[in-house]
Amino acid sequence: MKILIKKATILQPGQDELTKKDILIEDGIITNIAKGISDSEATVIESPNLHVSPGWLDIGAQQGQPGYEYRETLSSLGKAARAGGFTSLATFPRTNPPIQSRVEIEYLQQLGESSGIKLYPIGAVSQDLGGKDLTEMIDMIHAGAVAFSDGRKYPIEAGLLTRALEYVIPFNSLIIDFPLDRSLTAEGQMHEGKVSTSMGLIGIPSVGEEITVQRDIQLVAYTKSRLHFHAISAAASIAHIQKAKADKLSITCDVPAMHLLLGR
Repeated sequence: MKILIKKATILQPGQDELTKKDILIEDGIITNIAKGISDSEATVIESPNLHVSPGWLDIGAQQGQPGYEYRETLSSLGKAARAGGFTSLATFPRTNPPIQSRVEIEYLQQLGESSGIKLYPIGAVSQDLGGKDLTEMIDMIHAGAVAFSDGRKYPIEAGLLTRALEYVIPFNSLIIDFPLDRSLTAEGQMHEGKVSTSMGLIGIPSVGEEITVQRDIQLVAYTKSRLHFHAISAAASIAHIQKAKADKLSITCDVPAMHLLLGR
């Protein structure tokens, strides 16, 4: 089977200039990229604003195996990912039981092999996501865990986060924290402001994120470890992260795509 993509703007890492070229795919493999490719046997795909890029990586995938298969399986997650242009997924450990040992990491990897996507398991920081005792991180690293997080429910408590940051240093691994102080947000449904007030919804103040970001940055400076902030949504947080990066701290972050698409 041949597919010919015509006049596609190619996006790829390290590219200085955007170029439009034709792409010939034969039996699922790219065999030629050039201007003006012709092939009478190929199915032609052409559009006025066509863009092509390498497969995307989702760092915040929430999969349901084990324990929540009624919500999502790796098979259904893989189908959704492929349909959206994602070829790799980093999956959070909030399952039942949580992804907190070598056994669960190996289980996910076996499932991932049949899902048609590249799976990067994220292991839990604390046992049963309880925020008290560290998991066996070293075993999980050797089994293939790429990072550690307790997911979106709560930020990691300061003492536990400090120990986790120190624990992963010899392996150059990474801690992922969702910076939101729940004691300040109650049952918030959206950002606090004029819109939340006008809609009668409980607002989430930006300070609930900002103070956790500041705390985590100080802990990274203290431990000299690596940390990634997941789902940053407050402008004030970005200023702190930019300063931390300027200070050569190993801090990175991501922003939800829908915030960029729908934000004002």
